[in-house]
Amino acid sequence: MNRKEEANLAKSALALANSDHMTIYNAYMGWKNSQTEGQRTEMSYCRKHFLNRTALITIEDVKHELMKMMEQAGFWSSRSSHSKPQVASLTKPDISLERSSDRGAL
Repeated sequence: MNRKEEANLAKSALALANSDHMTIYNAYMGWKNSQTEGQRTEMSYCRKHFLNRTALITIEDVKHELMKMMEQAGFWSSRSSHSKPQVASLTKPDISLERSSDRGAL
């Protein structure tokens, strides 16, 4: 088996639901889990699955940046008692496209 076939086989082992996004997520989570066992295990995981560690670090950096932006926008708070981001609820006045001066004109 050549390297390309090995890489395709490794990718298919990580594949979920015919979704590239879910496959990337699965690879990322496997990488995160491998990090808990040390750098040697992390590097072994990357080699075994033909993953680029630098790309995974970039994904993690983007994730943190997006989480920071979501917090700044008020969608969730890292200081809350919830470990997962909470979706902000919108009320009709929050999403209304009417200007307040237009309401009285009807």
